[in-house]
Amino acid sequence: MNGQLSLGAMVAGVFMAAGRARRVWLRYRVNRHSSTYRLVRVGRGEARSRQHAPARVETPCDRLLRPNRTADEGIEISRLGDTTPRPGALEASNRTRCRERPPLLYVCPRCKGTLAGVTCRDCKAGYTSVEGIPCFMADATDDRAHDIRRIYDEIYRHHEDVWVDQGRAEAFLRYFSDLAARHSTGSVLEIGCGEGAQLARLSAERKFGIDPSVQALLRARKRAPAAYAVARAEELPFPAESFDLVLAVGVMEHFENPAAAAAEIHRVLTPGGHYIALFHTDMTFTQRLGLKVRAFLLPRPRPAALLRWLGKKVVHPIVQPLRRSYTVASARDFLQRNGLHVREVVTHDSQPRAPLAGGHVVILAAGKSKSGAVATPDSWDRRQ
Repeated sequence: MNGQLSLGAMVAGVFMAAGRARRVWLRYRVNRHSSTYRLVRVGRGEARSRQHAPARVETPCDRLLRPNRTADEGIEISRLGDTTPRPGALEASNRTRCRERPPLLYVCPRCKGTLAGVTCRDCKAGYTSVEGIPCFMADATDDRAHDIRRIYDEIYRHHEDVWVDQGRAEAFLRYFSDLAARHSTGSVLEIGCGEGAQLARLSAERKFGIDPSVQALLRARKRAPAAYAVARAEELPFPAESFDLVLAVGVMEHFENPAAAAAEIHRVLTPGGHYIALFHTDMTFTQRLGLKVRAFLLPRPRPAALLRWLGKKVVHPIVQPLRRSYTVASARDFLQRNGLHVREVVTHDSQPRAPLAGGHVVILAAGKSKSGAVATPDSWDRRQ
């Protein structure tokens, strides 16, 4: 009888200990979806746990939307771009990072002047935000910029994973992320980041993404922690020498003004920084047909993917507003004329094992001179 009592007491003690451990775990479970890392208490005693939760740290988007924002405050984005938080040591880690690198502020994309809230002090241009995402194309005087925003918003409103059938599968995303990491894991900007598929796989201290579509950025924000803004490459809303690496995946051939975009990329890169661009060369009809056969029929039929692709062509077809033609030689020449010396060219011929969608896909890895000047290839070699 005593043995049964002692066994029952032991079992009861185990269950009590397990319940106590579960309550402790629930009390200190971190809400990873909150930028403040508030400690969550589920169930009984929730109010008591809130008293011990750390005070909410104001985010840059909160500061952007706060009604009583002072005129001297710019839009700070260093917290939004930080993608390596450590719960429990948030304030200490922020102080350490502030000593290592000053906080990054948005600037006016037109004149590069200081922003007082969402208004430029110098040129008086005013901007808006959509659900906390700054929009630096809202006050654009160019009607074409409005048309581009509208077109891409329509594309992302009706489609998800828009560019996956253009070779943006998981194998490519991993490959491109590894390529980017070999050049820099510091402060990274992706131009035309879309829904954030590539940003989500990048290893970087601070991540930033711009796109003309706020619909795409709202999805990207759920997929990858980063700082997002509606902007275009021709008018980047960042100070000079802000990024160690700038990426553009399938975007360079769609720049409205390629020379202005290249000048802006050169401006925001740190001396010795890198620019990696993927673009598509022109294909004949036979080449395009062969590409789709290999993508959907050979060596293994993919009827579901084929139907999705056909749906994009029939229901709300995806038509991008502009596209320029590049060859490897013309793209290389274009970048080097704008101070970005091409160091590496990746194609199916140069790297047969690279998971590229076809022979029309080209990746150029370029660099900015360490002196920060626009350099010719000959002077680049001497300076390095």
